[in-house]
Amino acid sequence: MRIWFTGLFLIFIIAVVSAQSNSFSFGFRVAGNLSQIEGDNLRGFKKVNPEIGLLGGYGFSSVDEFQLSLNYESAGSNRQGEDVPLISGNYLAEVDMNQISLFFAYARSFAEDWDGRHRYRAYTGFKMNRIMNSESNLRGATINDTYELQDGDFKNIYWSFRSGISMHAGPRLLLGLFYDHALESVLKSSEEIQLNKLIPFNLGIDVSYYLH
Repeated sequence: MRIWFTGLFLIFIIAVVSAQSNSFSFGFRVAGNLSQIEGDNLRGFKKVNPEIGLLGGYGFSSVDEFQLSLNYESAGSNRQGEDVPLISGNYLAEVDMNQISLFFAYARSFAEDWDGRHRYRAYTGFKMNRIMNSESNLRGATINDTYELQDGDFKNIYWSFRSGISMHAGPRLLLGLFYDHALESVLKSSEEIQLNKLIPFNLGIDVSYYLH
């Protein structure tokens, strides 16, 4: 839970400072993503996963900003459509994960309007993801060729890369599109099953509202 308390503490500091400085901003976001996992031998996306979070930012110029967000989100994949042919030891892996993430990003605003406001903002950065709990369903080529992943098979923390673009729908309201891709497998090394990687990625839309 250290990542949760660290992120919450940093967001709280930004929220307090933002009330006294125009350089700082604070708000919240809600999002939905369509996720998949590379290496699960499945085709198709999982149903929409929710994301909720708190936002903080520090503007070090009129267009440049450092962003920090603390999120609770879900990721995973399920069966949809035709799967790859199965051989012994080759598994179809349906996985659901709930996690808390801390996102560090650089953002830049562009396309200045006639009134001096920028209509768009692009951002990119890295996320530290802490897996809270997970469920899995592995199916092999035969009825005896099955394996159930345990929480201990997953890494506690993994890193991902996220980038996106947002459009101002109001002075404090932004509508956005983002893409997130893990930089490493969420599985620990295992000799029992031939799942050398499970790498989540997703595409989503979000709504952000800044209180300050």
